[in-house]
Amino acid sequence: MRQLGGYEADELLGKNYIELTHPETYRPPLPDTPRSFATQRAAQDRIPLPQKDGTWTMLESVARNALADPLVNGIVINSRDVTERRRADDAIRKSEAR
Repeated sequence: MRQLGGYEADELLGKNYIELTHPETYRPPLPDTPRSFATQRAAQDRIPLPQKDGTWTMLESVARNALADPLVNGIVINSRDVTERRRADDAIRKSEAR
């Protein structure tokens, strides 16, 4: 989170993910999300992340269910910044539309 958003760990401890969700793209979890995620190995999504400076970065994230792994016992999320790629895609779409 330091590299992707400029946050230190203590700034995020205790925060709900909804506090870091863009209001226009927030999707509440489906009622069966915990159950369905428990049966999946991985899930992928693109999510906007607020930067500490107030700007937004687009992340591509892959979450892996490692609750059954006694060494991890959690959900492992790997994210990468795809902001520039998204801007380039948007520019291409606009150019094609013209």
